Amino acid sequence: MQKDYLEKIVKSVSQQNPYAHLSAEESNLLFKDSKLIKFSIGEIVLRPDEISSCCYLLISGECRLLVRDPSTDESITIDRRGSGQLLGWASLLRAGPCEWAMATNETIALQIDSALFLNLYRSNERFASFFESLSNLQESYLVAALVCKDAAFKKLGWNEDVKQAAQLAKTLTISFDKPFTPPDSSYLWHVSSNNIHTHKPGTQLAPDELIPKPEGFLLKCRVIGFPKAKLVISNEASSSLLNSSAVEHEDLAGASLTQLGILEPEKLDNFQKYPVIYGKGPIKEVLAVLQMIAEFNSVPIKRDVLERILEDRLTREKPINLQLMAKLCDLIGLKSTIANVEFQHISNLEVPSILFIENVPNILFSINHEYAVIACPRLGIKKISLQELSTFFDDSVDFVLAKRTDATPSSQFGWSWFTPLIQKYKKSLILVFVASLFAQMFALAIPLLIQQIIDKVLAQGNLSSLNVLGTTMIVLALFQGFLMGLRTFIFVDTTDRMDLSLGSAVIDRLLSLRLSFFEKRPVGELSQRLGELGTIRSFLTGTALVSVLNIIFAVIYLIVMIIYSPLLTAVALSTLPIYVLMVIFVSPIYKGLIRKRAVANAKTQSHLIEVLGGIQTVKAQHFEVTARWKWQDRYRESVDQGFRSTALAATSGEIGKFLNQVGSLLVLWVGMWLILKGELTLGQLIAFRIISGMVLGPLMQLSTLYQGFQAVQLSMERLSDIIDQNPELSREDDFKQIPLPSIKGSIRFENVSFRFKKEGPYQVDNVSLEINPGDFVGIVGSSGSGKSTLMKLLPRLYDPEIGRILIDDYDISKVNLSSLRRQVGIVPQDSLLFEGTISENIALNDPDATSEEIINAAKIACAHDFIMGLGQGYATPLSERGSNLSGGQRQRIAIARTILSNPKLLIMDEATSALDYNTERQLCLNLQKWCSGRTVLFITHRLSSIRSSDLICVMDSGCLVEKGTHASLLSQGGIYSALYSQQGE
Repeated sequence: MQKDYLEKIVKSVSQQNPYAHLSAEESNLLFKDSKLIKFSIGEIVLRPDEISSCCYLLISGECRLLVRDPSTDESITIDRRGSGQLLGWASLLRAGPCEWAMATNETIALQIDSALFLNLYRSNERFASFFESLSNLQESYLVAALVCKDAAFKKLGWNEDVKQAAQLAKTLTISFDKPFTPPDSSYLWHVSSNNIHTHKPGTQLAPDELIPKPEGFLLKCRVIGFPKAKLVISNEASSSLLNSSAVEHEDLAGASLTQLGILEPEKLDNFQKYPVIYGKGPIKEVLAVLQMIAEFNSVPIKRDVLERILEDRLTREKPINLQLMAKLCDLIGLKSTIANVEFQHISNLEVPSILFIENVPNILFSINHEYAVIACPRLGIKKISLQELSTFFDDSVDFVLAKRTDATPSSQFGWSWFTPLIQKYKKSLILVFVASLFAQMFALAIPLLIQQIIDKVLAQGNLSSLNVLGTTMIVLALFQGFLMGLRTFIFVDTTDRMDLSLGSAVIDRLLSLRLSFFEKRPVGELSQRLGELGTIRSFLTGTALVSVLNIIFAVIYLIVMIIYSPLLTAVALSTLPIYVLMVIFVSPIYKGLIRKRAVANAKTQSHLIEVLGGIQTVKAQHFEVTARWKWQDRYRESVDQGFRSTALAATSGEIGKFLNQVGSLLVLWVGMWLILKGELTLGQLIAFRIISGMVLGPLMQLSTLYQGFQAVQLSMERLSDIIDQNPELSREDDFKQIPLPSIKGSIRFENVSFRFKKEGPYQVDNVSLEINPGDFVGIVGSSGSGKSTLMKLLPRLYDPEIGRILIDDYDISKVNLSSLRRQVGIVPQDSLLFEGTISENIALNDPDATSEEIINAAKIACAHDFIMGLGQGYATPLSERGSNLSGGQRQRIAIARTILSNPKLLIMDEATSALDYNTERQLCLNLQKWCSGRTVLFITHRLSSIRSSDLICVMDSGCLVEKGTHASLLSQGGIYSALYSQQGE
């Protein structure tokens, strides 16, 4: 089978350019040893430090193309390659490695021997000419980086211009020992080929310059040209199309289907890999485009939220434009950038991109030098030539790039999420099904026995048969009751286990999310979303399973009914179509009502938790009445929405009951008519009536089942806001990272910048700082200067946008996260205490700590004396959040807790703000003694506490403006000196 598949691929390749230029003998030679190779996720396909012995033609899957960022030496993804594209040829033709590829999913590739490829390249001119002017993005990037590095363009943004230059590069292949004639004077031309001793890679070529042929070099020289403007670093470049700080750009990189002639590109049956959503009208068209973008990037989307935004915009007569599309892409979690490109360079555009054609948003899914593949919400997927596409634009094209980021949520929470649970407990569920089956069989036997009693025993007066049949019915009822009880026992036990597994998985995901997730959502709303878990559990393990079982057995009963009388069966089911139409009509209304009810409940819960959490402030500032009014307004809205949804559900339920009753009466009516005609006996009618009730009951419950299903869909949608979020670091990625060795205390910030919003100001702006092991470092500055934010970067509560942080020369972004955090102790200003004793709170991170260790930690934190002054000492119970202690007492217990955990690096984030001067002074002296050999970062507003620090850093507007010792900073007469004078020190 694989051999036939391989032959089919080789045959297809051989018929396309440039392989069509090969003779049959040459083609057989090239592919004679080819075979299909499978690469697993994350496996290296091409290494950056060696020329591969094989080229790889991708058949399925996708690979990331990686390069080294010239400013940080870190690997970055510059492009992706999919099926039909060739990897490895550029390194061969330049005689030096330049390609680095990694499989992003399971990838299958056709392996082609490099030596055979080069032999044909040298011997077949038509075959070689195809590759001689073909650009490769990684090759161009390598040369551009060498050019810029040699030119010493080392200022912020220079590495981004490398990408711009590489993207616009042109490639030539020239002969040795001949004068070089530049084909385009607006370009600067540089050598790419390796192993040319007189002209190293990156060397600029002048017009008429000769390159002597190296001895034994069998290939021609590859030359890369860059636009002159792109090799001059310019601040204006940041607003251009190819600003890589906003997007990771790509070019064709010698690998499109048409260029390499491997397969016919973008055949119509290949369009299945692109999502297609249709829509007509301003709102539907935008929603369709957003849904296609979301599906392509595997991002969950809330259509109702987007629809409300669009309706509001149209109501206010605001246009639907690129700015709106960018904002909506940001809203669903993608990183969007509005940019512009000259149409002549549109083939280099990164995909997918959103652009407007005749005022209708479209998605550009694929493009090369010949045609584009576009998804139009009105027409679907269409292939259009670049010449035809140019008629819709002037000289340039405005577009929106929407890409995933590390924080982009993923579509993963759905019904399939529960499949492992069902698989895990399938034996118990099978037992439930078997017990239900026998119980229903016993239930079916009872009406059949009743029929016999009426038709046989009653008519013949056979008392002995009556006793036998009556005893049999009691026994069957007993067995039925036993089996139903057994089913309930197994079912409850199984559902409890499933509930525990499900709840643990949700909480585990919640606690693994980034800090920014919690900062954007009220606690009450998160609590409400977690509460949706109960709705899902009760539906899956109760309503849904029971209803499914009942419907399955209803089909069996229906067969029995037809055997009795097809006419009566039709009469019994006559009201069912009316009921189905009602359910179809009511369902969308009910779904909208329960959504509004859920939102109203979340607002009520959030406000209540907020008030209770700040009850001291509420009472101290005497706004109990205001808090109550706000709660009443929210609760009234919740009750109103609940009433509407309940009233609708009750009304539809009563209509269902009425229709069920009408059906029963019709059965009796028509049944008596059949008895009078002699076509049915009384016993058969009674038995039929009982069995029809077993059928109609479950069928008439479909409304309740469907309403429950809609409620669960809403619950899953709300819960997906937690489940679909990407964790701080996946277990697989974290496991692959090296553990951070025991910290010695050296810290280095290298040009670190961070901001909470991509378009907002930097909270940490280009900070560079070096701290020696064992230093006690004071960090000061006005409120909002970035002190706390800078320190939150150390344990990776946030990740820098620019720059890197090293601890003991280890880049913290490349070490195991847990190995980092367990060695870093943080005491925030508002440390949380939990219910329990003081001793339990201090030993929270080390439950096995001895009393001596706990007391010693308390003494260092200046907490021992006040603890012993309490009624029960260390056994004193604390109320929720430690509200029965003062702010300073809570801070000292939190400090003692951190000291007991024995961190290698300690961060005090205004952790002594509630202490008096003498206590804070003593605490600082204790810490300096205890922290001998440990690095301590002490954030404070009280400068007298840090006068003896080894280093004092002054922050202002996110920048590190001053650093030095207390004496040196005073002598400078700067910000620190002014702050010190203001405090009267």
